[in-house]
Amino acid sequence: MKTSVSLLLMGLCSMAHSAKILCIFPTTSQSHYILGHELCEGLVKKGHDVTFISAYDKNTTYKNIYLEDVQAKLEELHRANQQNEEVNINDMRTMPPQNMFMWMGEVMLIQNELLFEHPRVQDLMKNEKFDVVVLEQFMNDALKGFCVHFDARCIAFSTIGVSDFSNYLVSNPTFPSYIPNMFLSYSSDMTFFQRMHNALFTVFINTVNKYKHIPNQQELMRKYFPDSPDISDIIKNNVDLVFLNSHPSVNDPVPTVPQMIHVGGIHVNPKQNKMPGDVKKFLDDATEGVVYFSLGTNVKSKDLPKEKVQSILRALSKLKMKVLWKYEDDKLEGKPKNVMIQKWMPQQEILSHPNVKVFLTHGGLLSSIEAVYFGIPLIGVPFFGDQMSNMQMHVKNGFAIQIDFDDLNEASLTEAFNTITKNPKFSKIAKRRSKMMRDSPMKPLDLAVFWVEYLVRNGDATFLRTAATDLPIYKYLMLDVVAFLALIALIPPVLLYKCIKCRKSCAKSEKCCKAKSNKSKKE
Repeated sequence: MKTSVSLLLMGLCSMAHSAKILCIFPTTSQSHYILGHELCEGLVKKGHDVTFISAYDKNTTYKNIYLEDVQAKLEELHRANQQNEEVNINDMRTMPPQNMFMWMGEVMLIQNELLFEHPRVQDLMKNEKFDVVVLEQFMNDALKGFCVHFDARCIAFSTIGVSDFSNYLVSNPTFPSYIPNMFLSYSSDMTFFQRMHNALFTVFINTVNKYKHIPNQQELMRKYFPDSPDISDIIKNNVDLVFLNSHPSVNDPVPTVPQMIHVGGIHVNPKQNKMPGDVKKFLDDATEGVVYFSLGTNVKSKDLPKEKVQSILRALSKLKMKVLWKYEDDKLEGKPKNVMIQKWMPQQEILSHPNVKVFLTHGGLLSSIEAVYFGIPLIGVPFFGDQMSNMQMHVKNGFAIQIDFDDLNEASLTEAFNTITKNPKFSKIAKRRSKMMRDSPMKPLDLAVFWVEYLVRNGDATFLRTAATDLPIYKYLMLDVVAFLALIALIPPVLLYKCIKCRKSCAKSEKCCKAKSNKSKKE
């Protein structure tokens, strides 16, 4: 009887503190979706009423508004614009970074409009009310109109950690001298010309974002929320926090203002019951160790050029270790006996197995975080986006080897395997970083849930804002002070120049006077 009463009271308390929370992660990328999904699951467990808008249809414990056909419509638009060759996922690595940035801005604008016009989203806008809105932060500022529409507090969730795509929300400082842009394949240790390129590209990104992408997003937002204020005002008055998918054990340390909360690892939650029996037996029987090979959810191994696949297979066949390869087809011609292929692999469960020794990866951020958490060294073959900069960072930190896709062949892959398995430093550093990541006072998911609930309890987190959010750009960069000091510094040389010029003029005048005097005496 006492137990029943206690459970009833706990349920009532939970209902009393329950909040209505809307999460929007519209990007058609599984890795982005996973982060939003894990946050929603954590909020539901705390008794909150959660609605999630996403491009994926999954069995969930929360209300899921599935944006069906978004991916198909985007691909249809690409074909209509005859951009198939440029946006092929395996060829995006060759796209110039400025083109990649501009293309992404166009794609996100189209994707946001598809979200707004979805019937279930329209119904939600008319009939629902929310306390907090959590938005995926990636070139989609039009979605911040939901925060004003529902009179809700707003949290931006950067799925790529600290970047130029989130810094402007809270005036977080960016230093191109040692913080490489995610589109560039640089580490924090840049040469002079790399720093110059990084600085110019950072200026380009921020300029285009301010004067092109955000105005386009604002025009779209006003189409569906006509009475909304400017996006800049929404950011200032409604965006309280920025969740960052980053962690000091994975990412290089960079400045972050108090409004930014590191929740990297929020998705790490291995469930051993998800491990298929044949995969578990394959891992358990691998006395020499296992290589796990996956290129993530966007790049498909089956779409790689045949000559690359055969080169990879020849390198894998030389290994004493077994290989688990996420390969999206039932058949793989020339597959060696030590290789098992599956269309889908429970990645976290595999990486947590003690027999896994190496992770052959594309260098995505979620895969990087999981590898660090489980202490597995990496061989990375990056393709596009932040993958190049991620791998450069891991190589610099000593637990990874990078192979450019153009250089990927039997010899280069064999050399990478020999280096990473014979040199114990890679595994040692990976395990040390794993210890760093696990040694934390609070799990990332618990931290994220805490701050969502903090906004519910207290209404806002404006006390975390720095004064920089109120400064115009010329004050923030102290351009007025620089200009004043430059002016002061110019006064002495100008005065000196004037003096010299005056003296020369006087000397010339005096010389002329003497010449005239001498001439008059002769006459």
